[in-house]
Amino acid sequence: MNGPMPIRSPNPPRGQVLLSAAQLTRPLNCVLTAISVWVGAVTSGGNHAGYTILFAGLGAAAIAAAGNGMNDVIDLEVDRCNRPHRPLPSGRLSIGAALVLSALLGVTGLTLAFLAGVLPGMIAFIVVTGLALYNWLLKRVGLAGNVLVSLIAAATFPYGAAAAGAWGRWWIPALFAACYHLARELVKGVEDVEGDGIAGVRTMARLCGIPTTCRVAAILLGLVGFTAPLPGLLGVYGVAYLIPVFALDLFLLRMVRRLWSGPWPGDTRLSQQLLFGMLLGLTAVLLGEFVDRT
Repeated sequence: MNGPMPIRSPNPPRGQVLLSAAQLTRPLNCVLTAISVWVGAVTSGGNHAGYTILFAGLGAAAIAAAGNGMNDVIDLEVDRCNRPHRPLPSGRLSIGAALVLSALLGVTGLTLAFLAGVLPGMIAFIVVTGLALYNWLLKRVGLAGNVLVSLIAAATFPYGAAAAGAWGRWWIPALFAACYHLARELVKGVEDVEGDGIAGVRTMARLCGIPTTCRVAAILLGLVGFTAPLPGLLGVYGVAYLIPVFALDLFLLRMVRRLWSGPWPGDTRLSQQLLFGMLLGLTAVLLGEFVDRT
């Protein structure tokens, strides 16, 4: 049973609609996406300033927003159980409005990406294709979808490097990001296990159990924490990089301990808290590039 349909005002205030539309896109995630593009440009050693990087960052943020909106449309039945406060299940925004907004954002994002250059545009097109594949197919099969999402998240760094016209060492943050995002996707599967069961989504949490999934996520985060200091210790970066990495490792230690004991299904705080770790990691790389790089 999915419960009663949400009651939505036929003519909601315009301000409420705009706020709900913004919430649909996950603004914080979009900001982190744009920052990641800039980090990719900085690590490339190429030109990380100017309109090209601005177009690339805004394009990536728009594509991320489109993907988030489409995700909520596909996940409507799941969110009625797991996240009823979101704009669609709460009835504050219609499905039609969400679809139109997602389409406009997707087209805008691709346009901006191609304005940044042919190669960034091609990478963006591959990412959009991957998001569509995930939302319409792989979301339902669990781990394969999680891996795809983690690779899409990591793609922001070579995308930023391509916009800067060089390659450099974008692969350093990309490797960390792929592992970190995979762990976060597994955590989200644990948090959503009840609604995923209703919708028949075959996540790792449902197939292998919550304790196993939490411990796999903990191992992945532990791997990130263990290897994150290496660029500083091996001389790629210096002390400016290691200081925020030390803070990141303390944060990850707390997350690993929490995961090993297992979060309660339905509690979405852990996946949200993991966004803070992303910001610490991005800060470390930026400081390493601007302060330590020789």
